[in-house]
Amino acid sequence: MAILYTEAPPSYREARLPLELEREIFELAAHEDPKTAYALLLVAKKVHIWIESSLYRVVVKAFHNGVFPSSPFIQKFEDAFHQGVLSPPEVKRQAFYVQHALISRGDALPLLTMCPNIVDLAIWCSIDSHKIEISTMLPLIPIQKLSIRPTYLLKENPDYFRDTTLARSLTHFDMVCVDGPFWADGWKFLSCLPRLTHLAVDGTNVYPTIEGVLRESETITLVVRCPGTVCAPGDKNEDTEYEKRYGEDSRLVFCKYPENPLNCWEGGANGGQDMWNMAESLQQVKKNRIRRLRREACQSRG
Repeated sequence: MAILYTEAPPSYREARLPLELEREIFELAAHEDPKTAYALLLVAKKVHIWIESSLYRVVVKAFHNGVFPSSPFIQKFEDAFHQGVLSPPEVKRQAFYVQHALISRGDALPLLTMCPNIVDLAIWCSIDSHKIEISTMLPLIPIQKLSIRPTYLLKENPDYFRDTTLARSLTHFDMVCVDGPFWADGWKFLSCLPRLTHLAVDGTNVYPTIEGVLRESETITLVVRCPGTVCAPGDKNEDTEYEKRYGEDSRLVFCKYPENPLNCWEGGANGGQDMWNMAESLQQVKKNRIRRLRREACQSRG
């Protein structure tokens, strides 16, 4: 006798996962392989909603060793900037998702204008063509981590950080190519930043600034000296002297920039290891060494 099924046989029924688990799988897949994640947008409308924000979370506009590893939607954002009010609504929505941005070539203004929610920003190119516009715009963005050549912001306005809301949001400041003579009193404003906990210094003649911050700041927990870069070939004798002088202060560590800083920054933006993570690991090693030496000193006296 034939069997008449009123629904699909058990072996053919669609296997369904809990919605939360299904979403987590797609989000993880998009995070692990952003280059192919765009194909996932076509799977279903709900998947498009789930992963669209993760695709635009990190933006890179850069070139390295002759290769341009820029995010594929950079041009779309820049075109929308020039279109102004006529820019497509979906592009404005996608720009709203951007939280991490690295710009090391061309003009930084379009991205900063289009993306109002950046919390982690690295500008590794000249901003001279739009210095006033960019310095005015940065305080309008909730930046917590900033990597930039500070003279771009301070040369014409030494009180820049005192006068803007950027000072109240900044927690990590990577100062690139610091000009020592210009920074003779740089520690004064750095020590007044109310949320600043992490400071990295790449440049020449920077120890007066480092000493001032370590002495005066009430919030700083980590100062990273970055010797041996293009901007700071460094004086090994001076670095060695200060490393010994602050051997008992775990807040100061010496950490070389990685060979490929762009990949390092992008890795950190995607939840991996970056310069700050590496410096924190070195700091923990230094803390352990200080504890061990103090314990051994106490035992020897007892």
